[in-house]
Amino acid sequence: MFRVKRALRALESPAYQKAQKKNPSLPEITDRASLENAFKLLPLSMLALRVTKSDPHEGHDHAPKKGKRVKGQWTVRIEPQQEAGDDMYYVWLWEGSQVMRKVYAGLALLAIFAIVLYPLWPLKMRQGVYYLSWGFLGLLGLFFLMAIFRVILFCITYFAVPPGLWLYPNLWEDVSFMDSFRPVWAWHDVSGAGNRGRTKKPCADGVCSRTPRRKRSRRPRLASVVLRRSLLTPPVNPYPLPL
Repeated sequence: MFRVKRALRALESPAYQKAQKKNPSLPEITDRASLENAFKLLPLSMLALRVTKSDPHEGHDHAPKKGKRVKGQWTVRIEPQQEAGDDMYYVWLWEGSQVMRKVYAGLALLAIFAIVLYPLWPLKMRQGVYYLSWGFLGLLGLFFLMAIFRVILFCITYFAVPPGLWLYPNLWEDVSFMDSFRPVWAWHDVSGAGNRGRTKKPCADGVCSRTPRRKRSRRPRLASVVLRRSLLTPPVNPYPLPL
């Protein structure tokens, strides 16, 4: 995002004059009118459009959230009137070369066309696809069987060997494909409420050392001591009777 006055300043710079001499197709800058006409070619060519800053929570019922804003990132709204004031903001819309995107789109069309022509494939190719599909379905079935088996194993070990054993504890975690199967097994972690459902890594020697729980202090609190003393001490008459 940039301001119009900075873009006009760049068009008046010596660097643009050198580029204009090398490429005569660039518009020549002679006065203020030609400068503004050259800048207006950007929205006409859909290379840059005028925008205004906007609040992403505008129109919501909740209060605006306070948080760190990422430097250089703004929430903007494209304006219908593409004017060229000095303090107005524009954003670039150029996405670079689209050659590879067109190539990928053509390959996708060819792949779809080849799938549609499946009945015309040679017999060996159709048999290969048939066996591959059954192999894929077998792997998918084994995956679901393993997921069911790990739950059954945990239920058995939860009562037999507390706190329970998980097979592939990171299977449903938000990790990579290889990390989903690391480690192979781990103990269920029940050390705290905040870590409920997490697992401990298996120890190297097979025996995990547990940290002893902190003993609660048996000393009575200060409030209970004061209350007890106030109940045991007889009340004092602030207005004693004269003898």
